[in-house]
Amino acid sequence: MVCDIFNRRLYDKLEYANNVYAKLIYKTLFPVSDALYLETKEHFRLPPEGEWKPMPLAPQWWGGEYQNIWVKTTVTVPKEAEGKKLFLVPHTGAVENLFFLDGKPRGIINSKNDFIGGMHSAQIITDNARAGDTYQIALECYAGHLDTGTQPYDHYGEDMMAQHETCCRRYYEGMNIAVRNDEVWGFVYDLKAALQMVRDLPDGTDLQAKAKRILEEVFTVLIQYPDDYSEEEWTASVAESRRLMAPLFEKTDCDAAFNGKIVLIGHSHMDSAWVWPMAETVRKCARTYSNVLRLMEQYPEYTFVQSSALHLEWMRLYYPDIFEGIRQRVAEGRYEPNGGVWVECDGNIPSGESFIRQFLKGQLYTRKYFGYTGDTFWLCDPFGYSAAIPQLMRGACLKNFCTTKISWNEVNAYPHDLFTWRGIDGSGVLTHFHNHFVFPDISTVRSEMLNIRHKEVYNGKLLPFGYGDGGGGPTPGMLEDARRMKGLPGMPKAECTTVSAFMKDAAENAKDLPEFFGELYLEKHRGVLTQNHDIKNVNRRLEYALRDMEYMNVLAGEPMHKKTDRFYRTVLANQAHDIISGTSLDEVHRVALKEGRDILSESAAIVKEYASSFTDGSPDSITVFNTLSFGRDDLLCLENTGGGVEGCPSQEVTDLCGRRALLVRTPEREGFSAVSYKLTGEKYTAPSPFRYENNRLETPHLSVTFDDAGYITSLIVRKDGRELRRPGGEPLNTFYAGESVPHEWDSYDLDYAVRLKMKPQRKLLSREVAADGALCFIIRSAYAVGKCSTLTQDMIFYADSARVDFHTFVDWKDKRTSLKVGFDLNLLASSMRNEIQFGFLDRATTENTYTDIARFEVCNHKWTDISEGRFGVALLNDCKYGISAHNSELRLSLEQGGAHPDITAGAGRHEFTYSLLPHDGPMDVNNVTKPAYMLNVKPVTVPGALKEPMTPFVGISSDHVICEAVKCAELVPDAAVLRFYEAERSAAICQITVPAGYKRAFAVNMIEDIEKELPVANGKITLHFSPFSIHTVMFTK
Repeated sequence: MVCDIFNRRLYDKLEYANNVYAKLIYKTLFPVSDALYLETKEHFRLPPEGEWKPMPLAPQWWGGEYQNIWVKTTVTVPKEAEGKKLFLVPHTGAVENLFFLDGKPRGIINSKNDFIGGMHSAQIITDNARAGDTYQIALECYAGHLDTGTQPYDHYGEDMMAQHETCCRRYYEGMNIAVRNDEVWGFVYDLKAALQMVRDLPDGTDLQAKAKRILEEVFTVLIQYPDDYSEEEWTASVAESRRLMAPLFEKTDCDAAFNGKIVLIGHSHMDSAWVWPMAETVRKCARTYSNVLRLMEQYPEYTFVQSSALHLEWMRLYYPDIFEGIRQRVAEGRYEPNGGVWVECDGNIPSGESFIRQFLKGQLYTRKYFGYTGDTFWLCDPFGYSAAIPQLMRGACLKNFCTTKISWNEVNAYPHDLFTWRGIDGSGVLTHFHNHFVFPDISTVRSEMLNIRHKEVYNGKLLPFGYGDGGGGPTPGMLEDARRMKGLPGMPKAECTTVSAFMKDAAENAKDLPEFFGELYLEKHRGVLTQNHDIKNVNRRLEYALRDMEYMNVLAGEPMHKKTDRFYRTVLANQAHDIISGTSLDEVHRVALKEGRDILSESAAIVKEYASSFTDGSPDSITVFNTLSFGRDDLLCLENTGGGVEGCPSQEVTDLCGRRALLVRTPEREGFSAVSYKLTGEKYTAPSPFRYENNRLETPHLSVTFDDAGYITSLIVRKDGRELRRPGGEPLNTFYAGESVPHEWDSYDLDYAVRLKMKPQRKLLSREVAADGALCFIIRSAYAVGKCSTLTQDMIFYADSARVDFHTFVDWKDKRTSLKVGFDLNLLASSMRNEIQFGFLDRATTENTYTDIARFEVCNHKWTDISEGRFGVALLNDCKYGISAHNSELRLSLEQGGAHPDITAGAGRHEFTYSLLPHDGPMDVNNVTKPAYMLNVKPVTVPGALKEPMTPFVGISSDHVICEAVKCAELVPDAAVLRFYEAERSAAICQITVPAGYKRAFAVNMIEDIEKELPVANGKITLHFSPFSIHTVMFTK
């Protein structure tokens, strides 16, 4: 036919018919009439023991939130199934089902994606049935849990809390034993492919023209409405249609040089938790990976990549049959455990050491159980990628980076999809942007090839296909699609291989690879930096608590503590991108917080035990351990201690949470050392150096003026008369709140337009002087913020520093609201420095380009700094990650109240501190980085005096080199691993003192492979640091 409209209608009618025939693939031999069932809430790994009941023949309701029903039966093969493929086709109503065959998990059946190629609707029992054989069949059927949604208006006006009691009722209709009509099966996928040829191939190509002609012939013979005909008649029409379409699938030797290449690999992106609890992810993994193994039996070309070692560990612990199947396929090269991490973590929030531990745990795991070292950091779904990552990858034997979500950018598209990504230290990794959750069919492959950015560089694309997050991974239909697509004229050369093989080919054959320097910023999901305060707060505290625990472990000369590995595995698991971002279900957050707080408590006790081993326990003394590698001169805070400290000025205070403490001014405490102090019963007395009158405060370093709301209208550094508030700007420390309903993705997104709604919060509820002594002056203020929240804050001024601390407590109750604090600074600067892992990043504070505009909210770790040539101001924090800047105004994000999927919107009582730190000169390690460490890392204090004097554990000659970690070696007994980094972007030749008791030193990578021995001269080693470089050293005895 020559009329395009009529042609399109013909193709539509063939597609309608194909959907009908797809329902005729499985023919029921008999319904299961003798099934037994057992309802449970507990998760079992095999069909459980219990009081199984006969399943009624009539359909019935079952379920409830987090409920399961187990169904089992014995199937005897009837004579009419002799020699055929026998299938189970259940209709349980469950969200997801795990299929067991003869007691072993053998695949998934779900109710999702009910279209051609999208289904996991049946499972094969045997591919060659023998009459009289019996099989034990069981299904674990999950009813699900409350779906709260992820978009701002999901379930608008509904009482979601009330629905917990009524949701997830499911309807069981029965199970059928069926045979598959392979003629219909093949026809459905042939016709799908033929329709894609006419719809998606370029007009005028030979294959498209051929497909048009053949589809007219198919339309002539195919029965469109099989219900009107006998099975024999419509089956014959299907067979004739297949015969007519066969020439379309004649294979050619596709020329990769001309048409490019596409690498197909199965994948199932699996969020370790998200809109389901982590305990459910264990079962999602079992359903998916058992299905992968089952399909590998049926499709010998099929390969699969899986990234997270934790998910493999779940299989080892709970589903050993699946784990052994994976080990077999890994050995064959078909199952690729290539991700390099414990879990797919967030790309911005975890500390640098946390990233290293992700790689360490992931790589050592796959080495131990599979003899496999990953070469690719597979991180598809997080919300942007730190510029520190390339160096960390290279240190962990990972030379390739693959990701997906960067394509979600709102304003600026990245210019490349295959390039060398260079981090802050200059390290480079080969990087590829790909898609996932796709089909390996003609339409998708053609689209992927057309969208390659620079074919002159490399004309190839990686295509991971399959459903994630419990969708079961690749379906049989996807593998059928791939078979029909491969080898077609005009299509790229397609092969099923591994991610590692694809990246190796790209590295060897790409011409003139472009380079991209700096962070891979995602222009979306900016709210994840602030959403759910408690998750961020506990994570930051855990990172430093485990740091202290490991340091004290090594200092005590003990083997690695038996709890260290468990602690780290738990912390790393809860750094999964949807958990640490605070964007999961409230149940996920509750579990993560309980686990984190338990570790904080346990690790603190372990640290105290190690520290106490160095002291005599005398009640009239206290010993203070500085676990940082540099000296600290900040005030020592001794909680629940009265009286004074011999020879040291002190001041008793009660903070805004009611905790009593003694602040003590001590001489500088050396890095990695300990010192003891004598406690006295006498309070230190000295006149206050502060003067406060009529909303004006004079400190030894600052002159401060407040407005009626308690905000700072003038802040002058007395040393040089420098005014820190911009003339005409908003007062310093102004709180801003406003409704924040994003365009989409409620808990994830913070939109640019929200700035139009952010208004100063000037409702002051109370204000008082909370402390006035020799060391500090505290003004306590309470505010109403947002619609229904309150904020209480201690503004703390010091006698010996121009730094101002803002100890803050928020009773957060607001949903869909943002809360920020602003500092409109009197500085001339067009950029700021934000701390990231192992260094910092310079970012524009102007809106000169669309790239600048789109980066209106960025990530900082412990500090952000704006400086002129000889003066600057830093904003420090102890758990806040989101910050915005416009010219020289900084606004730190304090709260974000997205309410989907966590309907509590992160409500709670939140404590945190941020600090304003003026400094002479531009930013450097001494005036910004070290004070930020001191804000976050508290000294370890224990009763008693040191049994003997303690010298610093290790010495570092360069003041801009920091030791980030001291730990027991993973695999070498009686060895310690220390990690150093250059923190100022300045090269250095640094002398490191070998710790006492150790004799030899080795340069190791970040997963502790020994690279070379380092010469020790006069008890020291020499390390050459390039800017922002990291050195890891193992010391042995």
